[in-house]
Amino acid sequence: MLNHAEHSVVRSSRPPIAQSSATRAAFAPKTTATLTSPDPDLTALAATTQDVYERNARRFDAERSKGLHERVWLDRFLALTGEAGRVLDLGCGTGDPIAAYMTERGFHVIGIDASAAMLAIARERFPAGDWRRTLIPAVP
Repeated sequence: MLNHAEHSVVRSSRPPIAQSSATRAAFAPKTTATLTSPDPDLTALAATTQDVYERNARRFDAERSKGLHERVWLDRFLALTGEAGRVLDLGCGTGDPIAAYMTERGFHVIGIDASAAMLAIARERFPAGDWRRTLIPAVP
């Protein structure tokens, strides 16, 4: 059972910072599949990061611990979803070990990742999975 005391909200006594419409527009969520950023350096960094995953997917998969140190949190989450529910795994990578763990427990996992190479490994390993390539900022 979820303990609501663990999830308290801390509110600031300071008034909200006034923002211009240009500032709000610059940081508003984007609805296109193109990664955009008010800072060109962040856009370049995102492209570089994705390129690194594309070129090193097999190595990252081999070096990723399969020990599932997230198990306690996953079990708490899955207990709240009901039996055989659907789970959206953002940044699923190869699907191993997290999506595999959820699938083994009867959950239908929809895996989202920006790396085609990581998803190719997920499809090889878990052909019945629902693996989708998209940029996470594009997910509605």
